[in-house]
Formats: sequence, C-alpha cells, structure tokens
Amino acid sequence: MVSYRNNLVGQFVFLAIWSTHNVRRAGAADIGTILTEAAFDLLAPRAVAPYTYTGFLDAVTYWNTQNPSNPIFSGSTEMQQRHELAAFLGNSLHESDAFQASREYFMCQNNKLDGGVLYCDLPSSQFTSASGQYCSTTHTNPASGGYEDGCNCQLQSAAPIAGGNYVDANKLFFGRGALQLSWNYNYIDASKALTGSADTLCNSPDLVATNEIYAWGTAFWFWTMNTGSVGKTCSAAVLTDSDFGGTVKTINGGLECPAISGHEASLAQRLNYYCLAATELSVDSLLTFDDCTGLQAAFDTCATASGACADCAIWLATASPTSPPTKSPSKSPVKSPTKAPTTPPTASPTRPTTSPTKAPTDAPTTAAPTKSPVKNPTKSPSTHPTASPTRPTTAPTKAPTKSPTLRPVGSPTRKPTNRPSSNPTASDEAGASGTRKYYPNWGTSPAKCVMDCDPATGPTCGGIVSNPAGMQMYDTAETCCAYWFGWMDTVRCVSLTTGASTNKWWVDYQSSSCKQDCPTSTSSSCGGAPPDLSVKLYDTVTECCTKLGWIQPSTCAAVSTSGPDSYTGSQKYHADWTAGTCKKDCAVSDANPECGGILTNTAGETLFDTAKDCCASKFGWINSDFCQALATGGHTNKYYVSYSDNACKKDCAVSGSSPECGGNPTDQSTQLFATASECCSSKLSWVNLSMCVSKSETGSAATVTGSGKWYVDWSISKCVKDCPESAVDPECGGLAETWEPTIYSTASACCNEKFSWMDLASCKLS
Repeated sequence: MVSYRNNLVGQFVFLAIWSTHNVRRAGAADIGTILTEAAFDLLAPRAVAPYTYTGFLDAVTYWNTQNPSNPIFSGSTEMQQRHELAAFLGNSLHESDAFQASREYFMCQNNKLDGGVLYCDLPSSQFTSASGQYCSTTHTNPASGGYEDGCNCQLQSAAPIAGGNYVDANKLFFGRGALQLSWNYNYIDASKALTGSADTLCNSPDLVATNEIYAWGTAFWFWTMNTGSVGKTCSAAVLTDSDFGGTVKTINGGLECPAISGHEASLAQRLNYYCLAATELSVDSLLTFDDCTGLQAAFDTCATASGACADCAIWLATASPTSPPTKSPSKSPVKSPTKAPTTPPTASPTRPTTSPTKAPTDAPTTAAPTKSPVKNPTKSPSTHPTASPTRPTTAPTKAPTKSPTLRPVGSPTRKPTNRPSSNPTASDEAGASGTRKYYPNWGTSPAKCVMDCDPATGPTCGGIVSNPAGMQMYDTAETCCAYWFGWMDTVRCVSLTTGASTNKWWVDYQSSSCKQDCPTSTSSSCGGAPPDLSVKLYDTVTECCTKLGWIQPSTCAAVSTSGPDSYTGSQKYHADWTAGTCKKDCAVSDANPECGGILTNTAGETLFDTAKDCCASKFGWINSDFCQALATGGHTNKYYVSYSDNACKKDCAVSGSSPECGGNPTDQSTQLFATASECCSSKLSWVNLSMCVSKSETGSAATVTGSGKWYVDWSISKCVKDCPESAVDPECGGLAETWEPTIYSTASACCNEKFSWMDLASCKLS
C-alpha cells in the first residue's frame, strides 16, 4: 500500500497566513492594473467559483513567489504582459467554458455528495480501462511504495450508490481548473510546483476544482513549465516567438493544428475568446498564428461580422504582419514612421556570413585613376592584382597585413597575427574534398546539418566550406543535430542530412492512426515523412498507438500497419446503442447481417468474443436469446404477446405461408415464451385459452365447442354449461373463461356447492 503524507492541513495553513500585500507581482506592471475587475467581469460574466477575480490575482502572486524562475505574466514591458495575458485568457476561457466549468463536463457534470464525499457519475464507457479515467499506469509504480512520475492510480469501479456509475472524484484525474489539467502525470508535476509536495494533488485532485489558488495555479504551471509534445511552453511561444499559434499547438495541437473534422467550431471559439481578450486589454496587435497549421486560414474564415469568431473582425486589417520583407526598399521614405516593427524580432541573432562575397563590386569606387599619388596608402590592394605574383619575402613583415597574401610566405611570422585571416589557406585535412565534418546549413529549407564536401559526391554533402576555421564543425551528424536542432527528434534531424527515411512511427491525428516514416509507395503503413519537424517519432507502432488513447490499441495497430482500406475490423462484438443490440466490428454487408460497421473510434468500447457475452454485459434487460437474434439478424422462434390481436405472435420472419409469424417484437423488453400456450396463459388470461392458442399458432381462431361441463355465471346467478350460446342446447351459457375457478362435471354438483338453498330446476340454466 502506498502511503501518502497527509500535509493538506499544512498547505491550507500556509495559504491562510500568506500575505499578498508584501509580495511584488512579477513583470513591468502590476497585473491588477492591466486586468481590472471590470474587464474580468466583461470577459467572463457568468464565471463561478473557484474562478474569481481576487483569486486570480492572489494566484498570480502566489505562483510567482513559489516559482521565481518560471514567472507568469512577467514580460519586460507592459505590452508584453498584455500580450501574454490576452493569449492566456483566450485559451483558458475556451478550455473552462468561460470560467463556468471547474470539472470536465463529460466526466463529472452529474455528481452527488454522499457522506461528505463528492462522487462523479461517469459514462459507462469509462470503466473499461484506466486510461478512460485519465490514469496512466505506466507512470506509476505502486509496487515500490512511492511515485514514479505520476500520481498512483488504477481503474476505478462504480461505488454502490443507486442511480448511476458513481466514483469518488478524488480517485480520478480528469480535466479541472482554468486549463482543465488532466492525467495523473500532470497532476503530480503541478502539485510539486505549487506546494513542493506530490501528495497535495495526488491525494486530493479535486482541490483543483474547489480551491482558487490551485484552479488558477495549475493553469499557470501548464502555461510556464509544460512543453507538451512540441518542446515549447505557451509562455515561450508568446514572449519569445510573439506567436499565439504556438500556445494552441502546445495545448491542443493534435486536434486543432490543423483542426480535424469536428473541431473547426472549437478552434473558432478559441480565436474569438482571444480576440475578445486582446481588444479588452488594448494590445497593439494580434500575435502571429505561424506555429499552428491552418490557424491563419481559420481566422480569415471566421473573422467576419457574422462569422464564428465575430469578435476578431476588427483585427482583420492588423491580424498579422507581412510574412517576408519586400525584396527592395521603397523608392521614398514614408511620411511618418510606423508605430511598431512590421515583424517580431527573431528569436536569436542572425549568424554572420561564413565567407566573403562571391564577386567584387560592379565598378571601382573612383571614376578614373588619380593623376598623382595619394597622401596616404589605400587600406586594401588595387582592384586588379599584378600580372605575376611577387616573390615571397625572406623575412616576416614588421606588422601583419590587413588581408592575407596570395600565397604562403617562405617562413612563419615570429608572432601570430592579430586575428585569423578571412580566407585561410586550405589545410591538408580539408583539401579539395572538404573536411568531411558536419555543420548547420541555414540556407536550405528546412535547415539541416550537412557534411563539408562536394554535393556531387553524396547526398549528405552540403558544399565545401571555404572558411572551415570560422565555422564550428562536428564529427557526426548526431552531434551537430543535438547542438543546433535540439527541438527536433535526433533521428529525424539525421534523416534530413542523409535523405533517408527513419522507418520510425509518428502520430497522424487526422486519420486517427500512426504512420511510418518511409516512402508511401513502399508499404501500406508508410505515410512519408511527418509534416511537422517537431513531431516525436516512436520505435514501434504499439508505442505510437499509446498516444491515440481513444482508439483501441489493437485497432490502431491494425489500421496503421495494414491501412484503413484493408482493415476488416476486430471481428468482435460491441454494444450498438443505435441498433439496440450488439453488433460485430466488421464491414456491413447483406451476407453478414451481424456486422455493424468497422469501428474507427473505440475509446471506452468493450469488445466481446461472442454476441452472448456482449448481450449479457450490455443489454441485461433484454431477453438474451432475443438480443443475440437481433445481433445476428435472425429470430428466436419464440412467442410474444400482441394485445391488439388478442393473441400471441411468433418471433419469425413474416411471410404468407407462416401466418403465425409476427417478426421481431418492436418492444425489446417484451417477454418471450417457448409455447403459445404459455404466452396466452401468462399475458391473455381473459381470452379463452383454446381460442388464443389456436389463433396464435394458425393465425385464426378455431371453432371451439367447449368442455360440456358446468360453471357459475354470476351475472344471472345460475349454473350454466360450458358450450357456445349459439348451440341448440338451452343449457349452454357460453364458453368458460380461463380464469373460472371451478368447472363441475354435472349441474347437480355445481348447484349443490354454489346454490344449495335452491332446487335444481331453479339453479341451472334451462
């Protein structure tokens, strides 16, 4: 049993005595002067606890006190703070339903308190695997008695609370807080950053939904410290790249960069919240959308007065700067300077050129040669060298020349020159074929590491560097990649160098499958190189499929390796709630009526080997035989009541030659009987049994003569004979009903027991 230290009391004591007045909030300006309470109320008019304005300010101060190396809203200028705050609010308003959802709707919108414990009514689909409850068991190690890199968790069963599938909220790690913190491995990191202990949120994850500091603070942790799968925090995307697209990519890039089918409206709403916050906070321009594929196009589409992000319409004219600079300067200066540069500054300074210009200037600087020598020597040689080289000097010059000689001197200088020459002489190591070492080539698209050699000699060669002494060179492509392209998977980086595929796997969110990095013509599993250089690569398809948690692992692997067209389904049964029965995971066809189609999204789906097992687990209120018959497209050949016909019908295919067949019953909860007699007796007790059975089995009621015995007709207080009233016999009182308690063999027996005070003639019908 893993023991968690119960430090919650200490945490709350700390929060209670902590004073916000003695701590200066990070950044150029106090965040409360940038985001006023009136602005907060305008952006989130329906905000509910724990999302309060004062709680937000306190959480900012608390976070920056606890994490001074990763502060929130701490730009060096007030405008940077405004930009970061607008980007944060745009995303958090979207993720939390405008600060109305403290807990994820799908997992805990329905909940109840029982004995002081909050229980969430989970969808039944979330009980099939731990991942369905946001628990990654690969990130925990309960056997060792402590944590690995995630809060300890396991698949939870429903609690014995009537009316739903209730689970203790503090056993689940679903989305909570301003950015809907999810998964046990994120809760543990946020807990450490906020409180210094894993126990706080691992023991009580629902604090994120109830405590203001944690509701905001977990969002601040994600914003400033979590790099997601792209290797960059949201804060860095704003402050370093001036890019809103990078924040979207880190938070939900797999579904929104670009937006896959069904997520277009979600992306438009995120943009609308961002524009609304940007307007309210008076930023000078919107951030760029560069790092999120398709985001600019989505903005251009929805930013109209009647569009899905109508609050962005006012920003259309200034939405983003021109992408590349103009090829040449304008012919005349503008009348007044622009208020801000047209493009954000580069993330790092540009690198100096590694060699002189390839050709001299087009013409000499003077219009004609001077008529007399100048008073001072020129600083560089004349335009053209002498017809033949001068002889080498026999001794070093008194001072180093400002540019190298055309050929080496006969003997070395007595002391080194002040700086390396711009074009050193080629060494024996380099020679005419280059050094055969690696360097970053920024002139290609994409940039990559290349070998210092003639491109004609191999695909890894990027050209011979004319000045290798002025360039950092590396022995291997791997070391070059690690130094210059650390944000990229090293194997992917090296593949750019060699031009060869990695044969590793990457997640293709658009097709909900994994693709192999290999030429598409070679195998159905090959999807070519991943479209994004920052995409993570995996050694096996199984490992890759773990990133598509909403897809059954076996389904994901089969589709990924065989291709969607050749995948025939798992051939197992699952609950088809539309059809009201179990269906097989296979392509629909007339020859296979049990097939309900190939499942593409198996999140939370339980698959069964047989229809019987599926029916028993998922449709317990339906007769098992009937459920299985529906699953396979057949019939049970059992009887069910048809009140409109005052008879029972047989569950078999309707046809003219089988009048007893009524097809499948429309009410799936209908009780089925093995015989017509059982059905008639149980469901139509007021109908003459013989007539009911006859009509049920043949489609029409047979002529019934009755038993000829006697029973009491209380409407006339006489004993009558069990035979049709139309019969010639005047003693017939009609056919006895099935509910008649007693049938007598003679009139005397009936009269003696029921009308003993009457004589026989008066007692019986005649």
